[in-house]
Amino acid sequence: MKKHFFIPVFWILVCVGFCAGIKPIWEMKPEGVVITFSTTQPALGARLFWTDEVDTSTSPISVFPEYRNVITDGEEKNLYQFLLPFEKDAQKSKVKPLTINRLIHFRIEAISKEPNKYPYISRSSDYVFRVVEKDGDKKRFGLVFTSEPIISCVDENQITISWKVNHPARSAIFYKRYDKESFKRVDVSADLTQNGVFTLKNLSPDTLYEYFVRVYESDENTGDVIDSPQTRFSTAIKKGDTSKHFQFAVFADTRANPASPYPDTSLNGVNVTAIENISGILRNFDPRFAICVGDLISGYISDPAEIDNQYSTWEQAVEPIRVSTPIYMTMGNHDTSAPYVPEVIPEGFKFAEQIFAERFILPQNGPEPEPGRPPHKEVVYSFDYGPCHFIALNSSYSFKRTASKNDSTSRNIDPIQIEWLAKDLEKNKSAKWIFIYFHDPAYPVSAHYKNSLDRFPETRDRLWELIDKYKVDAVFCGHEHIYARVIIDSSVNPRWKNSVPQIIAGRAGAPPYYRNEEVLWKNAVKSFSRDVHFLIAYVTPNKISMEVINEYGGTIDSFEIYPKKR
Repeated sequence: MKKHFFIPVFWILVCVGFCAGIKPIWEMKPEGVVITFSTTQPALGARLFWTDEVDTSTSPISVFPEYRNVITDGEEKNLYQFLLPFEKDAQKSKVKPLTINRLIHFRIEAISKEPNKYPYISRSSDYVFRVVEKDGDKKRFGLVFTSEPIISCVDENQITISWKVNHPARSAIFYKRYDKESFKRVDVSADLTQNGVFTLKNLSPDTLYEYFVRVYESDENTGDVIDSPQTRFSTAIKKGDTSKHFQFAVFADTRANPASPYPDTSLNGVNVTAIENISGILRNFDPRFAICVGDLISGYISDPAEIDNQYSTWEQAVEPIRVSTPIYMTMGNHDTSAPYVPEVIPEGFKFAEQIFAERFILPQNGPEPEPGRPPHKEVVYSFDYGPCHFIALNSSYSFKRTASKNDSTSRNIDPIQIEWLAKDLEKNKSAKWIFIYFHDPAYPVSAHYKNSLDRFPETRDRLWELIDKYKVDAVFCGHEHIYARVIIDSSVNPRWKNSVPQIIAGRAGAPPYYRNEEVLWKNAVKSFSRDVHFLIAYVTPNKISMEVINEYGGTIDSFEIYPKKR
């Protein structure tokens, strides 16, 4: 077979067919662990990167660890196998032997070349396994966290923790107030499960806690046992408490950037590089929670395995944030098109909203849809945090979403959401601060002009009537891969009596757009940038200061908002 040298990583990654996602399998053999993967067309070569030198006592701060070892196979073929040998076989294979009872991280890189195109690099996500051997027993795969414990739905007195492991096991949560010495133990369930979810209750408001999760086989004393890294979370500030200071973050459009020359910017439909850069900076601001305004993944796919792979990659990318900071997500058009809705809906078909709701733990106070329509629960919702009330909508909701990105039924908020929003705003109009977030801007200023909510002006205006009536403090959007602060007031539409900033925070990974100078409300644009970015909001008793920060830590924009009389 032909031998090939590895090309530099600067070739453009074209994620079609070959790199829809490298999904390896690994199995135990007498001589070691064999890792296998295949490609849809012959690759020019492949490499396995791996390490057993990851500090498992602390939470991850990076998506990918530093891989200390590499195995190269330069043959052109479809099927690759790599052996990580045990000690007795290591010398003859000239590969570092596996360490027993240590966590092994690995990922795969392959090179392919489509006809008449440049070679390109495809990479897998990070995978983990652990080989255990106890009291002379046969070597076997031990327990590992396939998803580290993360937190969701933070309330004044409770918080939900969830995690995943590689095979069924029992679990317990250990937690304590930060200022206390001893941990309390809560046994989650007597059942064996791979997916753990538990809500800690009776917690104190606005309090810092430490926690870790223990997972063990049927007998904790004799079977395999693992503990997650010890980390922290804070419970929510009491509803209506206006005396406290805290921060929250906003970002959107973390999906892949296929125009970038770096492979990890288009890893399984996700720009992992941008997320990693953002999360590294974001930790310095210690936000109590973050909001992601849609387009988590690239979507526009129908294969359930590929959908799962894209969401799994997103979860892995944001894991360093979610171990201690909850993220409240809503859906964008790329998410609601995973999968497409077929012309004839088969029995058992799952709408994208169903997949999203099953995957993420979010508030469940949204409206019921019309019979036979996609659900709203855990996509449309509201929650309180101290003096703030937050509302999430699905602006990419529609019953019929075909493979055409220009489907005329998309980019809309259905009447049920509007009716529910009116009731929620009326119920919470006494809140000091009210924020609404949805993916498609009401007033786009870039590439999606006339292809966002402005595509249906009557529906857009029914939404903005409520925003104007209840004097919403700010609206957060994504969809356009730029940052823009757009002031919506009577200069945009004489009907609007109040000034509301529409913040488009739409580039946490997706390819950049340019400003559109033809928009009718171009004079309402007060700030604009094409940088990768996120927004951090500093809530104080008298005002909220907002700062928009790029992936290098530089400030793009800063402004302040003050309470409105409702």
